[in-house]
Amino acid sequence: MKIESDIDSEKIELARQLFDHIEKQINLADTKAQLTLAAGAILAALAFPLGKGTTLLLFDNAKPLIERLTAGLMLLTFLTLLLSIVFALAAARPTLRLPQQRSTFLYFGHIAKMSEDQFVSSFLSEPIQEMRESVLAQVWAKSQLANRKFTMTRRSLAFLIGAIGLWALSNALIAFTP
Repeated sequence: MKIESDIDSEKIELARQLFDHIEKQINLADTKAQLTLAAGAILAALAFPLGKGTTLLLFDNAKPLIERLTAGLMLLTFLTLLLSIVFALAAARPTLRLPQQRSTFLYFGHIAKMSEDQFVSSFLSEPIQEMRESVLAQVWAKSQLANRKFTMTRRSLAFLIGAIGLWALSNALIAFTP
């Protein structure tokens, strides 16, 4: 039978593992956001030098319908690509603090506001139960951050896929333009 101190050590170890796991998930979300942003930039470089005068072409009734349709698809491509880039930037943007996050000794922003002596003294005088709660509070805060980053990255990827599809369709229509 396990004694209470063994159970406490197991819980502390599990909390530490969870903390590390969520930190890795945040890094993964950041990497995905950066890759999505790079793909969006490449598509923008490929697609939009060709889009000069697209808006004017869209509303020119003298132009054939297929050209106007292609212009509309190019504008939609631009808008979806822009949304993809905005969401990727939102995911990659550092978030220093969640509004509902409590201050703990595991959060660098809280530590940075103290002098060195103040931090050392406060840390050493912190009761162990409050430190355990700080670890769990930080696990919660990092989970919120990871969830936000993955949500933004997922939206960015959805818009990027849409932009690629629209770009491919507009280029297919260009093949039929006289």
